[in-house]
Amino acid sequence: MTSFSMNTELLAAMATELTREAGIFEHGAVAKIHKLAIPESAIPVFAFGFNGSYARLHASAEQGATALQSTVTSIGDALGRVAAYYQRMEQQQGKDFDTGAAKIHP
Repeated sequence: MTSFSMNTELLAAMATELTREAGIFEHGAVAKIHKLAIPESAIPVFAFGFNGSYARLHASAEQGATALQSTVTSIGDALGRVAAYYQRMEQQQGKDFDTGAAKIHP
């Protein structure tokens, strides 16, 4: 059998899309946040504590973005494993494995 039920194909497509989007986010937003910096010359002398506050804010933003990317990657990976399981079950038991009672809507 080379084709799978609509639900199984949609699960696999969603897994691929999530993994792709997580990679784009990692190389886009996460990388840009990592590179963000305010030059020392742009910080007024009277702004005591600004450097420490900015460093904490930057670290928090970087950790948050990295956590989001990691979470989306994990969801994509898990969904990919579910789709692969459904594909194996459909190969063994036919498309009737997916009862079709609840269709996934793209």
